[in-house]
Amino acid sequence: MGSELRSFNPYLVTRNPQPATAMLEEYVFTCPYCWQPISMLLDLSVEQQTYVEDCEVCCRPIRVHYAVEDKEIAVFEARREGE
Repeated sequence: MGSELRSFNPYLVTRNPQPATAMLEEYVFTCPYCWQPISMLLDLSVEQQTYVEDCEVCCRPIRVHYAVEDKEIAVFEARREGE
């Protein structure tokens, strides 16, 4: 037990920093399953994205699609996976 603690090196922890060009914005919407408000960080430096992310409340998969125009969210859709 003691040797495990001594071998821990906090400088070896992998970090995943955002690129310097990332423009993140918090976006709040309603989960299409549990109808609870949830938020996600959207990267406005990317013109368009579609991906699946789990709801932070009910853990079900949400298909997220958004498009950016003039550094603002122009289109946002959050649907049940498979719709």
